[in-house]
Amino acid sequence: MNQNKLTEAIEKIGKVSLRGGIFGKNTLALIATVICISAIVLAARNLYLDIAAVILIFIFSAYFLWRLLQFAEKNPLIAILDGAEFVAHERIIQESKYGGVLQSQANAIDHAQPIIDNASIEADDIEEPKK
Repeated sequence: MNQNKLTEAIEKIGKVSLRGGIFGKNTLALIATVICISAIVLAARNLYLDIAAVILIFIFSAYFLWRLLQFAEKNPLIAILDGAEFVAHERIIQESKYGGVLQSQANAIDHAQPIIDNASIEADDIEEPKK
């Protein structure tokens, strides 16, 4: 009975795909880092270096995954959605708030040159440099 539950759990975990988002990309980076460190250690063929590398990989991986999980708890959508998917999801949320129509927003940036009143600038205000 327990073997069936374990098999079902493993099958469910195998279906999970975290390719996108920060979580998925950083997990791939972590896997690549572990592979690179392992390859360097195997090429060195030194027992002390092997032990140090195993400890380094364990500490680095544990800390890295702990930080990723903390980030994913605080920002779940950013953690699993890619940029375009996240923007599309936010657009759906905004459209649902405003009844299916996004509110038009005026440009906040004004590119016009500021008007300077030259009459307020007097020659007396400018000090001559000291010699």
